[in-house]
Amino acid sequence: RCFRRQIFASPIHEEHAHVLREWGKRIFVGGNIGNPLVNCAKRDNDIDFLVVEVSSFQLERIRRFHPRAAVLLNLGSDHLDYHGSLDAYHAAKGRVFENMKAGDLAVLNADDPYSAELALSIEADILYFSAKRRLERGIFADGERLIVKTSAGDEEVFPGGSVRLVGRHNLENIMAGIAIVRYFGCPESLLQEGLATFVGLPHRMEHVATRRNVTYYNDSKGTNVDAVNAALESCEQPVVLLMGGRDKGENFGRLADSIRRKVRTLVLFGEAAPVIGNALGGLVPTTMKRTLGEAVDEALASARRGDTVLLSPGCSSFDEFRDYRERGEFFRDRVLSAAASSKTPMREES
Repeated sequence: RCFRRQIFASPIHEEHAHVLREWGKRIFVGGNIGNPLVNCAKRDNDIDFLVVEVSSFQLERIRRFHPRAAVLLNLGSDHLDYHGSLDAYHAAKGRVFENMKAGDLAVLNADDPYSAELALSIEADILYFSAKRRLERGIFADGERLIVKTSAGDEEVFPGGSVRLVGRHNLENIMAGIAIVRYFGCPESLLQEGLATFVGLPHRMEHVATRRNVTYYNDSKGTNVDAVNAALESCEQPVVLLMGGRDKGENFGRLADSIRRKVRTLVLFGEAAPVIGNALGGLVPTTMKRTLGEAVDEALASARRGDTVLLSPGCSSFDEFRDYRERGEFFRDRVLSAAASSKTPMREES
């Protein structure tokens, strides 16, 4: 009875929720983020929107799940240890659109090579976004501006420079969020204000500290190769990269180009360290540690002035932590504790 309106969003649910709250709407945020969707039934009829993250595991079992609007940011490689193949993973993710009809909204990434094929099976209205090129219709980045171009040729301009998030992947999140809330009729002024005041989420390129000209980012939510690549592409300074955890069947070799261009030192930890090391260890100076704590200490000691120390594991957390949140909190606490100590070692640039 609480399903008056429904949104699927992954992983941008909190950005949607923030703008909807600014609009004064009553929302439920849940799904694959620790708050089961069934809990909305306890709130009677006081919900205007459901903002829901749905995993590939959950989508594999849907029958009547029918969102009014749905976003699929990209179709990379993930959870191959569970799904068995890339095709099976993609098929599961694409099921979010399975029960949608004309008049519903499907939001797709025009830069993703799989979007065109996926669009052929979608009955809902489709709106594309792009961080790389102008679109005849859709949302795209143009320098510091985000532009919405309608089918009638009209344009709305949003000042992308006011968005306080790091990285192209976060820019893509913002554009998809704009598509969703515009579809539901959010006034442009409130949308602009909501975007300008959204400060991001923990564990997603979260700025932890800057000390002695070294910047620390917590991207513990980066649990696959595509997420690591996106995080690296957002970094402008040499990176001390921490990767590791429990392997999910990823092809870490796909990171080779980004590692060569962006990473000065690679610090590996956890169960997956040998696997990642075999794929990437010969590209840059590499150290292997047993635990994340040991890896953080090594990264702190290795960092030079002007470096970025980045935790973007490319793996699940389950070899050492309960979930990615606990892992990210551990990293944050370790860095802040070290930053508060005058004894933290720091190498100078030679």
